Amino acid sequence: MTVTVTSDSGSIGVTVADGDNYLYRSYAIEAGSFTVTASTAGRYTVILTGDGFSGKIAFQKNAS
Repeated sequence: MTVTVTSDSGSIGVTVADGDNYLYRSYAIEAGSFTVTASTAGRYTVILTGDGFSGKIAFQKNAS
């Protein structure tokens, strides 16, 4: 999936996990885009954490 962040202020963190396995983890994402790739189809958990964050974050599933 592609993750796009637009930040006006504060910070945001993103964790993408499959059970206890982390595919991606960052506690302070800068504005911009990045890709998270899963090796298998299935359910994944996305956790957002913020500290005074103001902005937008978008998740787009990429075609496989």
